[in-house]
Amino acid sequence: MIAVYGYSDDLVEVEGCLTAEFGCYDEGLQYLAFSDGTVLSVDYSNGLWRINRIVKGEAEYTKAEAVGDGVKHESLPGALAKSVPGHSDVVILSGDMDWVTFGKHFRRRDPGRCGAVL
Repeated sequence: MIAVYGYSDDLVEVEGCLTAEFGCYDEGLQYLAFSDGTVLSVDYSNGLWRINRIVKGEAEYTKAEAVGDGVKHESLPGALAKSVPGHSDVVILSGDMDWVTFGKHFRRRDPGRCGAVL
């Protein structure tokens, strides 16, 4: 299991069988890509972390919406309920992960260009 959430106003946390911390102060929309094929968008604005799945991978996906600053995520299991701030969405991915990458750029293949002669 891997949990993904925002912390403070400048960190994205990945916790679980794969652990990472990515700094993203004032960076705008960012992307996390996982080895199973899952891609998440991450954005901090108006005091809230929003995390959304934009590409479905092989991992099972669960999301808990931000509950508000100073409020705990009561629905999360054990230690996560204590460590995840209420001003962040939380995404839980269940499945095998070998790596994660983080950055600003994401580009999908244009289905209209498949098979096109360049």
